[in-house]
Amino acid sequence: NGNTGTAGNTGATGANGNTGASGNTGATGANGNTGASGNTGATGANGNTGASGNTGATGATGNTGVAGDTGATGATGNTGVTGDTGATGSTGNTGVTGATGSTGGTGTTGATGITGPTGNTGPNTVSASTSTTYNGLLKGNGSIVTTATAGTDYLTSSSSLNANNISSGSMNPSFLSSSGASNGDVLTYNGSQWAPAASSSGASGFNFSYIINSGATVTISAHYITIIGGLQPQSTNEQDGFRLVPSACSTVSVQAISNGTLANNTYTIKVRKATNGASNYTFSDAVTCSTSFGGGSVRSCSTSAPVSFSLGDGIGVLVSGGTTAHNSESTTKAIYISVSCQ
Repeated sequence: NGNTGTAGNTGATGANGNTGASGNTGATGANGNTGASGNTGATGANGNTGASGNTGATGATGNTGVAGDTGATGATGNTGVTGDTGATGSTGNTGVTGATGSTGGTGTTGATGITGPTGNTGPNTVSASTSTTYNGLLKGNGSIVTTATAGTDYLTSSSSLNANNISSGSMNPSFLSSSGASNGDVLTYNGSQWAPAASSSGASGFNFSYIINSGATVTISAHYITIIGGLQPQSTNEQDGFRLVPSACSTVSVQAISNGTLANNTYTIKVRKATNGASNYTFSDAVTCSTSFGGGSVRSCSTSAPVSFSLGDGIGVLVSGGTTAHNSESTTKAIYISVSCQ
């Protein structure tokens, strides 16, 4: 292509011809000179926000701002690991000597030393010129001489005579206490000790006999007591069957025997005492001969005990415990009882 010629005058606009085929794109011409700036056009509508540009370079550091208020103290952190022990420092100079302390307390006494050998025996003669630290009567205790004790080792004018001061011999009866004795009592041995008791005035005690036979239809537990010479059933106040003792005594003995084996009954046999009071009698057990009499094997019993009876008291026998009639066995049987008091 040659240089572009000068533009001719614009001709009249012809009718639009048919669009020809697109020709080949020509080469790009050189840039023309920049034209004068045109008037500012009206502000166009805001375009869509463009994509973010790349971050610009960091600006220079600004001046340090004013220090803010101190923040609250944070929580204490965990204890750190203990560091290694540092090297030992050099020994310091010796300090000034302190003042002397007070004296300590006395120590405990040491053990006693070994006893020295016994010296030679001195003179053993006492005379009016012998010096002594003792004041009073002397006594020997088997190894040394010491002072006797008044009222213990010897009697004084104010000492009381008692059993510890007497070994043998006799003494005035006025020194004896009454020990519960009554007027007219005598000293009597009751089987275990000496004690005052009423005088029997020459009487030799007494002996009573009983036979127990309830019959074929009555059990022995009904307490029928037959005194030799007549039948006396025992009443509830226990006066029937009792006898008045003819003289005072202090030791009661009882014996009981059956004329056959008592296979169907077991009895308790007791001696009873009726104490003569001001207006009535008081009844009590005196001696128990057996609590298992009979039973097919025990046919007798015998015992004694120190029990005091006064003139006018009553004495009797109580048999109890039977469960069947005494004579319901094959043969007639009875219990014979003897009671004495001395």
